[in-house]
Amino acid sequence: MAIHSVFGVYLANLAYLNYKWVERNIDSIFPSEKNKEIYWMTAWGGYINATRFYNDLFKLLKLQFERAVDYLSSGKQMITSGFGRSPEDSLSEHLVVACLNGQDDIIKPNSLLRRFARIPNNPSATHAVQFIANLAKDEMIFREFSELNRKSFWPQAKVFWEIRIDIANNQRMKRKAKEEDAFDREFSRYISWLDDLPDDVTLKELETLLADTIKINRRGWDLPNLIEYLSKHSELHPLIAVRLFEQLTRTDAPTYFYQGKEQEIEVLLTNAIKTKKNEAYYYADQIVNKFGEWGNYYFKDFWKANLKEKKISRLKTPMLKKK
Repeated sequence: MAIHSVFGVYLANLAYLNYKWVERNIDSIFPSEKNKEIYWMTAWGGYINATRFYNDLFKLLKLQFERAVDYLSSGKQMITSGFGRSPEDSLSEHLVVACLNGQDDIIKPNSLLRRFARIPNNPSATHAVQFIANLAKDEMIFREFSELNRKSFWPQAKVFWEIRIDIANNQRMKRKAKEEDAFDREFSRYISWLDDLPDDVTLKELETLLADTIKINRRGWDLPNLIEYLSKHSELHPLIAVRLFEQLTRTDAPTYFYQGKEQEIEVLLTNAIKTKKNEAYYYADQIVNKFGEWGNYYFKDFWKANLKEKKISRLKTPMLKKK
């Protein structure tokens, strides 16, 4: 096992010295026989944790990547390699970068990242989401691949987000009502994408994604970070912003998460009522009263000035339409 691990750890070095030799011996380094599974695991764990992404090695190891995704899908746990993280987390990083480099495409049915995203109880989905967020902020990888657009991964990331929403919704009946779980942690991470999206991505495009994310992330972790984003985009899309914020106030997020954000919330409410639409008045009234129930009377004067004399009709149907 140690020998196979060493071959995995130094596979990139071996390929640099003699790619043809690695190509000829790849089946021995990563044996496919069932009775040699332990050797495959140790070689794979060594490789995936120790090596950064290389296009040529990804192509050469395509079958091994497929096997690793199958392992993850079956619930089998890989042997850790002592590099401080799990092979599953490292796998998620390689698959994301493969899409970034055009070696995979999550939009296609046979995509490895797509197969990864569709695994219901995926212990590394949260890591993948955070890795995508880090890529958007960390320019180092784009210095290595200068031809890549720094924002070009958004279409792939959006599909990943949509797939995970479908998975979480399908698992809804299995989730325990008041207990924090992996989906809470995973869906809190998508909020971190908002600061680094392409300039042409609008709140209107994100409405359904954010509405589902708020619903899935029942504990509310990181959801209050939406406040600044919604406030910032409320001038252009005031009704969408106020709808989503009202939904946010109905989560289990602790009320202290809203403290210190009152000015941003007031901007959001003000932009909403400028539309002079009943929907805006209704949601603004719901939000202000919710804060009053929490013992926060910051918006009392806002309510007196803008809502007290308004005749507000109750909404007959949900305003947010599902796809």
